[in-house]
Amino acid sequence: MSKFIKQAGMPSMLKDGASVQNDPMLKNIQACKEMAQVTKTSFGPFGLNKMVVNHLGKLFVTHDAAVILRELEVQHPAANLLVMSSKAIEEEVGDGSNYTIMFAAELLSEAEGLRKKGLKPAEIIRGYQVALKKALEVLKANILGSIKDHRNAEEMMVPIKWAIAFQAVR
Repeated sequence: MSKFIKQAGMPSMLKDGASVQNDPMLKNIQACKEMAQVTKTSFGPFGLNKMVVNHLGKLFVTHDAAVILRELEVQHPAANLLVMSSKAIEEEVGDGSNYTIMFAAELLSEAEGLRKKGLKPAEIIRGYQVALKKALEVLKANILGSIKDHRNAEEMMVPIKWAIAFQAVR
């Protein structure tokens, strides 16, 4: 008799074989990916402008991710953490807020796939820590040169020439 009684709640409303994802981690990742989607199209020299109307009704037309994020009122805690990290990068470096959001969203997107495959958050974090260590090793092995004194014009000319040459190639 009991095998004919369906479960109460959400599973009883779905088709056979369907499931509900109640993993808060996946919901947080989705919120961060949506935040990145807002700024993603404004990235780079050919980025598109966005029209943002803030809470005071003021209209902003910009492709600067820092301005877009500053004017948005982000309520979701995980997405707000991304906004705070991009603001910290903006204050520290002076640029890179859009890159920070996009990079974090890509890392989270990969973590989402791993989470859906059954990996635990601690295992995913450990994997990212191993990848960070390896990336730092590769970067250190590929250093072309370093600058001892940033006020020395001759010493600064070498990386400036490399940067200008790179821009000319693109």
